[in-house]
Amino acid sequence: MKAMQKNDRCYSTLNGGNNPFNFDGAPRTELSVEMARSAVDFEIQKKPCFDAGGRLVNGLFHLTKDDDNSIVPSAGVGIKFKPIQHRDVFDKVMEEIIPQFPDMTLETAGTLYGGGIGLFTFRVGDLFHVKGDKSPNEMRLFISNPCTGSGSLVMGFTTVRLFCQNQIAAARRGAAKDGYRIQHSKNGEMYMGDAVREIGIQVAAAKEIKLRSERLASLGVGKAALEKCLDLIYPFGKLEEGSAGHTRMLKLREEVVNQFESGATAQTMEGKTGWTLFNSFTYPVFNPERLNEKTDLANIQYDSMMWSKAEKVRRMLTAVESVVAA
Repeated sequence: MKAMQKNDRCYSTLNGGNNPFNFDGAPRTELSVEMARSAVDFEIQKKPCFDAGGRLVNGLFHLTKDDDNSIVPSAGVGIKFKPIQHRDVFDKVMEEIIPQFPDMTLETAGTLYGGGIGLFTFRVGDLFHVKGDKSPNEMRLFISNPCTGSGSLVMGFTTVRLFCQNQIAAARRGAAKDGYRIQHSKNGEMYMGDAVREIGIQVAAAKEIKLRSERLASLGVGKAALEKCLDLIYPFGKLEEGSAGHTRMLKLREEVVNQFESGATAQTMEGKTGWTLFNSFTYPVFNPERLNEKTDLANIQYDSMMWSKAEKVRRMLTAVESVVAA
């Protein structure tokens, strides 16, 4: 892998593609905390820059590793740049997130680009998989920390499996979109701590949704429950027949009915359950994303739980629960 350099050290349990993240080439199924931390147990330091004549260049620095004094490939950095150390990021996550969520498994840890980029991934167990649901669900906490003078520390979730450099870039884009970007500055470490705490809250919310979803998945439903939920979630109310609002509401209801009757919701469970009923309602929320067969279903589910559409979807979930559990 071109991103790896001779003084990089990276370990991973992702064993496809000639073990690109295992610097020693050894496939492994487990990654210990001790081994992971050893890969990032150094400090990146700022050193003054000098011109070709040996004169000091004021306000410009280069970066080195303190364990072997090697130069970290980077652009020149300014006086405001303060490296967020890879090991500090790793320690913070291990101290504040993992003890709360033992089903999160350490998957990748180490550096790329001569120690300039720290990379960590944690598999989030079956947190996004509802028992009996045949849909593919895979999610991981992704952390990329470029100490190179350009780019921010990114912490967030991704559904991308990391087997090559392009997939790292794709995972970084996805995590940055809905996660946290933290600049390398004097306040960077403080913001990093805030992000770690927020991620912990998000994972706890996902656990709650999983429990509620599995309760729904255990309860069979029929057309009567569908009609009641339609009136709760998409009521006509005082909308005048033929008005734009009435027409839009009618279309939403029709889409839900079509999904429920066809069984073509993103969640592919056998039979009609409270879970498939709920997902029949979320389908219009995510149109046209779910019309694209390449869309990752776990990412949609994650978005519904925690981001822009979360409040609407949570109201739907509560409404379906009130009918199905009655």
